[in-house]
Amino acid sequence: MRHFNSISLKFQQINDSAAHLDHWPRSESTKWTSLSDLNRGRFSIRPQGAMNYTTFDLQRLARVKEVKSIPMQKLDGTAADGSGWF
Repeated sequence: MRHFNSISLKFQQINDSAAHLDHWPRSESTKWTSLSDLNRGRFSIRPQGAMNYTTFDLQRLARVKEVKSIPMQKLDGTAADGSGWF
């Protein structure tokens, strides 16, 4: 088993104003589906409306030392491997 203690993935939806927050439903559902494969060191995410998952290689991301972020809109499923964005 591999341990990835220094990796923190953060995905957020970016909008121009925070006014939209009052209109979001109050529930515990997410706008994405995620899969973790700890044996192979992979994390996959598929936002609502995307047809495919975007997968991140956690070993490659372990080399990134600064905090990075990706707009949720970029995770549209057209790129199978998102590790290169970092």
